[in-house]
Amino acid sequence: MKLRKGWICVWQLGVLKSAKDCLTYPAEEFEEVMDINTNGMLYTAQGAGQQMRKFGNEGSIILIASKSGSLANRVSSTKLWVKNF
Repeated sequence: MKLRKGWICVWQLGVLKSAKDCLTYPAEEFEEVMDINTNGMLYTAQGAGQQMRKFGNEGSIILIASKSGSLANRVSSTKLWVKNF
């Protein structure tokens, strides 16, 4: 078995600003959240893909979403895990 160089890019970052009423959520905060969560993911995947192509290596780009995009968590997953451990 011959080992080859490969790339792995994992995107798991996501932000949610303070929980606010969606009817009065400030546009500036929404734009910042979208810039990080959407544009940041795209630029990360593009950069990883460009490096894979540049060096002729195969690889994987893994994009991980969470329910926090549609439902704000009141307790972080780490705290929830520790609490239920």
